[in-house]
Amino acid sequence: MTGNRLPRDPTALFDLADRIANSLAEKRPGVVRDLNAALELVTKLNAATYAYCAYLVIRHGAKHSAVARSFLSEAARTWHRKEKQLRRCHRVIAGIGNRLQIHLREDLLADELGASPGLLDACNDSLN
Repeated sequence: MTGNRLPRDPTALFDLADRIANSLAEKRPGVVRDLNAALELVTKLNAATYAYCAYLVIRHGAKHSAVARSFLSEAARTWHRKEKQLRRCHRVIAGIGNRLQIHLREDLLADELGASPGLLDACNDSLN
Protein backbone atom coordinates (compact mmCIF):
# COMPACT_ATOMS: atom_id res chain seq x y z
CA MET A 1 0.00 0.00 0.00
CA THR A 2 1.58 3.28 -1.09
CA GLY A 3 0.48 6.81 -0.31
CA ASN A 4 -3.25 7.13 0.26
CA ARG A 5 -4.16 3.97 -1.65
CA LEU A 6 -6.18 1.35 0.19
CA PRO A 7 -5.69 -2.34 -0.59
CA ARG A 8 -7.90 -3.73 -3.36
CA ASP A 9 -8.06 -7.20 -1.81
CA PRO A 10 -11.01 -7.41 0.62
CA THR A 11 -9.14 -9.48 3.19
CA ALA A 12 -6.24 -7.00 3.19
CA LEU A 13 -8.74 -4.15 3.58
CA PHE A 14 -10.40 -5.96 6.50
CA ASP A 15 -7.02 -6.58 8.12
CA LEU A 16 -6.05 -2.92 7.78
CA ALA A 17 -9.36 -1.79 9.29
CA ASP A 18 -8.89 -4.18 12.20
CA ARG A 19 -5.36 -2.94 12.89
CA ILE A 20 -6.44 0.72 12.74
CA ALA A 21 -9.43 0.12 15.02
CA ASN A 22 -7.23 -1.67 17.56
CA SER A 23 -4.67 1.12 17.40
CA LEU A 24 -7.32 3.81 17.93
CA ALA A 25 -8.85 1.92 20.84
CA GLU A 26 -5.50 1.29 22.56
CA LYS A 27 -3.71 4.56 21.76
CA ARG A 28 -5.40 6.87 24.24
CA PRO A 29 -8.31 5.27 26.08
CA GLY A 30 -9.27 8.62 27.59
CA VAL A 31 -9.81 10.29 24.23
CA VAL A 32 -13.45 9.84 23.25
CA ARG A 33 -12.92 10.87 19.63
CA ASP A 34 -10.45 8.02 19.05
CA LEU A 35 -12.77 5.53 20.70
CA ASN A 36 -15.73 6.73 18.62
CA ALA A 37 -13.65 6.46 15.45
CA ALA A 38 -12.59 2.95 16.45
CA LEU A 39 -16.19 1.93 17.11
CA GLU A 40 -17.34 3.39 13.80
CA LEU A 41 -14.58 1.58 11.94
CA VAL A 42 -15.33 -1.73 13.70
CA THR A 43 -19.01 -1.35 12.80
CA LYS A 44 -18.17 -0.74 9.14
CA LEU A 45 -15.65 -3.59 9.23
CA ASN A 46 -18.18 -6.05 10.62
CA ALA A 47 -20.84 -5.03 8.10
CA ALA A 48 -18.42 -5.29 5.18
CA THR A 49 -17.04 -8.63 6.37
CA TYR A 50 -20.54 -10.07 6.74
CA ALA A 51 -21.62 -8.77 3.32
CA TYR A 52 -18.48 -10.16 1.67
CA CYS A 53 -18.86 -13.59 3.27
CA ALA A 54 -22.56 -13.70 2.34
CA TYR A 55 -21.68 -12.77 -1.24
CA LEU A 56 -19.04 -15.52 -1.45
CA VAL A 57 -21.44 -18.14 -0.08
CA ILE A 58 -24.25 -17.09 -2.43
CA ARG A 59 -21.86 -16.97 -5.38
CA HIS A 60 -20.72 -20.50 -4.61
CA GLY A 61 -24.32 -21.68 -4.18
CA ALA A 62 -25.34 -20.03 -7.45
CA LYS A 63 -23.36 -22.68 -9.31
CA HIS A 64 -25.84 -25.30 -8.17
CA SER A 65 -29.05 -23.50 -7.24
CA ALA A 66 -31.47 -21.27 -9.12
CA VAL A 67 -32.64 -19.82 -5.80
CA ALA A 68 -29.09 -18.80 -4.89
CA ARG A 69 -28.63 -17.27 -8.37
CA SER A 70 -31.70 -15.11 -7.74
CA PHE A 71 -29.96 -13.56 -4.71
CA LEU A 72 -26.55 -13.11 -6.32
CA SER A 73 -26.99 -9.63 -7.80
CA GLU A 74 -28.41 -8.21 -4.56
CA ALA A 75 -25.60 -9.82 -2.55
CA ALA A 76 -23.04 -8.29 -4.91
CA ARG A 77 -24.65 -4.83 -4.63
CA THR A 78 -24.73 -5.08 -0.84
CA TRP A 79 -21.09 -6.16 -0.69
CA HIS A 80 -19.97 -3.30 -2.96
CA ARG A 81 -21.97 -0.75 -0.96
CA LYS A 82 -20.48 -1.96 2.34
CA GLU A 83 -17.00 -1.99 0.82
CA LYS A 84 -17.43 1.65 -0.27
CA GLN A 85 -18.59 2.61 3.22
CA LEU A 86 -15.58 0.90 4.79
CA ARG A 87 -13.20 2.61 2.35
CA ARG A 88 -14.85 5.98 3.05
CA CYS A 89 -14.44 5.41 6.79
CA HIS A 90 -10.74 4.62 6.23
CA ARG A 91 -10.30 7.89 4.32
CA VAL A 92 -12.10 9.95 6.96
CA ILE A 93 -9.97 8.49 9.75
CA ALA A 94 -6.82 9.06 7.69
CA GLY A 95 -7.89 12.68 7.09
CA ILE A 96 -8.51 13.23 10.79
CA GLY A 97 -5.09 11.76 11.55
CA ASN A 98 -3.43 14.06 9.00
CA ARG A 99 -5.17 17.13 10.43
CA LEU A 100 -4.17 16.16 13.97
CA GLN A 101 -0.54 15.78 12.90
CA ILE A 102 -0.66 19.21 11.22
CA HIS A 103 -2.10 20.81 14.37
CA LEU A 104 0.53 19.13 16.54
CA ARG A 105 3.28 20.46 14.26
CA GLU A 106 1.73 23.95 14.37
CA ASP A 107 1.63 23.85 18.17
CA LEU A 108 5.28 22.78 18.31
CA LEU A 109 6.23 25.54 15.87
CA ALA A 110 4.28 28.07 17.91
CA ASP A 111 6.15 27.01 21.04
CA GLU A 112 9.49 27.38 19.26
CA LEU A 113 8.62 30.79 17.81
CA GLY A 114 6.84 32.06 20.90
CA ALA A 115 3.73 32.66 18.80
CA SER A 116 0.22 31.59 19.65
CA PRO A 117 -1.45 28.80 17.66
CA GLY A 118 -4.16 31.32 16.77
CA LEU A 119 -1.56 33.42 14.98
CA LEU A 120 -0.51 30.42 12.93
CA ASP A 121 -4.17 29.74 12.10
CA ALA A 122 -4.53 33.32 10.89
CA CYS A 123 -1.43 32.89 8.72
CA ASN A 124 -2.77 29.66 7.28
CA ASP A 125 -6.15 31.27 6.58
CA SER A 126 -4.50 34.14 4.75
CA LEU A 127 -2.59 31.68 2.56
CA ASN A 128 -5.75 29.80 1.55
